[in-house]
Amino acid sequence: MIKFLNIKQHKAEVKRLKFVMKFQDQLDSLVKTVKDRARNEIFDNSYYREINVPIQNKDKSVYCRSLVLTISQDSKNKANHLLEVAMLHPTMMIENKRPIAMGNKAEILQALEDKDFMKNLSKDISEMSEKLKSI
Repeated sequence: MIKFLNIKQHKAEVKRLKFVMKFQDQLDSLVKTVKDRARNEIFDNSYYREINVPIQNKDKSVYCRSLVLTISQDSKNKANHLLEVAMLHPTMMIENKRPIAMGNKAEILQALEDKDFMKNLSKDISEMSEKLKSI
């Protein structure tokens, strides 16, 4: 009979590395994803599925649980589209929405590719964050 008492068992330690993106990098990635999807999925002459691209907020300076950029289509006029940003309160009970741009596909893409779009979006997000914080 073999004795196993003298054998030490070594347990492997598994550590998970968490990569946390900065909020601005998450925002850049979000806008890039929305641009790509808008180019491919928006149609002015037929109906399409609403485009929702969310991110989970890990940054403590922005008071929200998640942030979503949405492109939706007007139910009466298929050529009109609405680009809006929405933030969810950390309690998940209140949502704050703000329209950013409205128009046809070319106007929505032009708004997304505007050089001041990121600056204006960051400003809108900080204002919406302050409103959510005051609730």
